[in-house]
Amino acid sequence: MKHARTAVLVVIAATLAACGALPAPPGDTFYRLHPVARTGAHTATAASTAVFVPPFSASGLHAERALLYAHEDGTTLEQYSYHLWIDSPRYLLQQSLGAALEAAFGVTVITEPAANKGRVQGRIVQLERRAGSSGDLAAVSLHFDVYPPNGRVPILSRTYESLSKVESDDIAAYVLATDVAVDELFRRLTADLAEVW
Repeated sequence: MKHARTAVLVVIAATLAACGALPAPPGDTFYRLHPVARTGAHTATAASTAVFVPPFSASGLHAERALLYAHEDGTTLEQYSYHLWIDSPRYLLQQSLGAALEAAFGVTVITEPAANKGRVQGRIVQLERRAGSSGDLAAVSLHFDVYPPNGRVPILSRTYESLSKVESDDIAAYVLATDVAVDELFRRLTADLAEVW
């Protein structure tokens, strides 16, 4: 009986020692969106001098901070461990869209609704790294509804998709490709807004 207890204690001690030898998990890494800065020559008219841009709407995983990876089957998604956006993509895209509208039209972007102000409401459809046989892509798909001042019917309701090649396996390369995709998408949006504002 004494030998059995000793053997159990030896196994427990060995297990605890082995656990202590395991490397610590990596720390979290956080990422910002940095769409390419630009200036525009569009003139805002129907939008007046200020535009309300609320946080983007998003469902499920797209509202969370973890970066996403989509498998080649087009159905399966995974969250990266330890790789997070610095804030919810709902707010990061709100800030990026506000900066794009200010640069393109010279309007003031407000984050609370106000009378006699236009509204640009965005919704995240896709914001993920997409696996592909010829290399990974940053896949960004956003839907926008644009309302005139005090209007309930959108003057523009459109989904935009942008794909950008990820140049390496590094997560930072994916984030950079996402910046490029978001910038290209916002360029198309502001060009269309110039036609309706």
